[in-house]
Amino acid sequence: SLLAATPAKSEVLYLLSLDNELYRLNTDFVSSPALVGELILPDGEVPLSIDFRATDRFLYTLGSAGNIYEIDTLNPVLTPTLVSGAPDDEIVGVDYE
Repeated sequence: SLLAATPAKSEVLYLLSLDNELYRLNTDFVSSPALVGELILPDGEVPLSIDFRATDRFLYTLGSAGNIYEIDTLNPVLTPTLVSGAPDDEIVGVDYE
């Protein structure tokens, strides 16, 4: 007899390139990541990391000046959500969960 595996739940992953480009990858089929667009932060700030917050289903980025921005996942428009000042040198990411 044959055993069948239940397919894993399809998810969308977001990837941030070293060139500050945001990509979307659908996990239910094999394909190349789709470019959403470039993340452009104000005043020369650069994105350090991205995180998806499950409680509100938004994607966020931590900028090099310590500010947190909500990212529109259809086109990478950024909305400031927290202005905090420059991050400590030890900070390398953000995790909302």
